[in-house]
Amino acid sequence: MFKICVAFFVGILTYTSSSSAVVKCERAFRVGVIQNEPLYFLEQSEARGSMLDTVEELRKRTGCTFEVLEMSRPTLVERMKNSSVDITVLSIKTPTMDKVGHFIQMFRSYRAVTLSPDLQKKKYDLDKALADKSVIFGSFIGTQGYFLEQELTQLREQGRIRQFPDYATVFQALKRGQVKVFVGSVSISDYFLQKYRMRDFGLQIDRKVLTGVGTYYSKKRISDADVKMLETALVGMVRDGTLAKIYAKYSSALVIQNAIVPND
Repeated sequence: MFKICVAFFVGILTYTSSSSAVVKCERAFRVGVIQNEPLYFLEQSEARGSMLDTVEELRKRTGCTFEVLEMSRPTLVERMKNSSVDITVLSIKTPTMDKVGHFIQMFRSYRAVTLSPDLQKKKYDLDKALADKSVIFGSFIGTQGYFLEQELTQLREQGRIRQFPDYATVFQALKRGQVKVFVGSVSISDYFLQKYRMRDFGLQIDRKVLTGVGTYYSKKRISDADVKMLETALVGMVRDGTLAKIYAKYSSALVIQNAIVPND
């Protein structure tokens, strides 16, 4: 796994913030990220992704310094636990992270169910795929993700889930037929279906389940004033449409309404 530290102090993005003049901030935050396209990835040696875009918008709105630190997921969990990382961004709410950090919910998101062409032709949905013991699911390693706990328990007990180091390899396995279903982020699913030209695959939106998306912060290093400042900036991005503009760089406009559901 990569263990690269990237100091991220630049202001190269062009999003327009609706916030008022930024008050001088002397606070420096350490942001933990995992290299996982399209959230954070390298393209021609340049770091890109919706996480970096979100961090840059935080810098604009708060005036604070944010240092981006790349690490594996197990390392991120451990470093949140020992408070050597201050925050994450665009994280989904999970039981594992709830044990090591506090959560600021920016918005909620429906989950997407990506189905192989043969299951799509059979008019499968998630319930049918879960009931069919021959169907293998793909997932990102080490996390519950968008699965309900009982779904993940069932798949593990039946030996029907294969885990991969990142989303790109999950979708490559889908394309090769090594797995048949992926349950996850609407925007990420749409991104890879377009990138890999997987036109015959099905993309269903499961509106029965909403998952919180936002920022985890250290229980020890972040003050109440810091929390208020971060929450104001993060929720503000959702309300004024800035986050939708960030998401639109990596997925089609049609899916954003399902990927970003306001808290209220």
